[in-house]
Amino acid sequence: MRLAVTIIFIALFIAIAVGLLTLFLSSFGKETQTGDGQAGPTSSERIQISQDSGKTFTTASISPEAKEVLASASLVSLFEDPDVAARWWLVTNAAIFVSEDNAATWDFLRNANNEAVSGATAFARETGSSVLYVANVVDGRGRIFRSDDLGKTFLEVFSTAQTDVSISSLSVDPAQRSRVLAGMSDGFSVVSSDRGTTWTTLGSFQGTIDRIVFSPQDPNIVFMTILGKGILSSGDGGTTWGELGDTNLSRFRGGTAMLDLAILPGTVANVVLATEAGLLVSDNAGIFNIVEALVVPPKSLPILSVSFNPLNALEAYVSARNGLYKTKDFGETWEVTRLAEGKDLRFVRVSRDNPSVLILVLATPPKKSGGAFRLF
Repeated sequence: MRLAVTIIFIALFIAIAVGLLTLFLSSFGKETQTGDGQAGPTSSERIQISQDSGKTFTTASISPEAKEVLASASLVSLFEDPDVAARWWLVTNAAIFVSEDNAATWDFLRNANNEAVSGATAFARETGSSVLYVANVVDGRGRIFRSDDLGKTFLEVFSTAQTDVSISSLSVDPAQRSRVLAGMSDGFSVVSSDRGTTWTTLGSFQGTIDRIVFSPQDPNIVFMTILGKGILSSGDGGTTWGELGDTNLSRFRGGTAMLDLAILPGTVANVVLATEAGLLVSDNAGIFNIVEALVVPPKSLPILSVSFNPLNALEAYVSARNGLYKTKDFGETWEVTRLAEGKDLRFVRVSRDNPSVLILVLATPPKKSGGAFRLF
């Protein structure tokens, strides 16, 4: 009898211990959820908008034809037009989408014949004009097309010398609007100072040039990310570049797998990177550190995008898998809202002129590219 009672007590003790351990493990590494019952972005619609800094969300209205194409398109970039407030561009491999009302409604970018403009591998807008550049692959070669009328008509201005090479990045110099830089999947970079009429080779780098970003405070400062390799900087508008080893990204596991880049508002060269390692922030010397206060469970990595309130550098939004993180104190504390499982937030962007407007775009399934994780 005593033996039976002892066995029962031991079983109860083990059950209680296992229960407490399970509770502890389930709570370890979780973020603080928004606690006021806010309606987060839970819809399966790919584009969602908040008018109140992320408290509530609505789905964008997309024309039926465009919605069908967008459903399976791979995302390339999302950005607000540099000239026109409330105009947004969503670039995909299948088509280019545009909104004229702060992302509330969307349709294809259409040419003069009212046909949808094809998708792109890279896209750039020239400030103060109607010029835009679209890159795509035609007959096996990466090509750049310029439009002088916001996409109504196009002129081819560049073609790669080799087949199976694509244009992977485009950027227009904000200080010299006729100057455009292009990066390629084979590591070559070219520049034109006359809107694409003539081109000069800048150099060859160690991998696919993923993005080229000019500093808003000083266009002489330019950053170039090399897919799976690291980040380069230039102090002369992109004419010459530093070395990949100048930064310390390689010390972070997944630090060179970069999925988004932002320059801290109000600074010239403080870079914020969304990476597989987490959110990384550089000092003026280009040395990166991880944002320790952003507690992201390993299963929620990588960080997919980052966006700052342009009028308040203390406020930022970060997407990590299905989590939307928000800080109002430059990363000291964070709130998180989650989508349903299996729905990743590829892009989060804050409106330039109305920072209470937040735009989210859901991702397509993950892909592998160039040997490094990439989610478009």
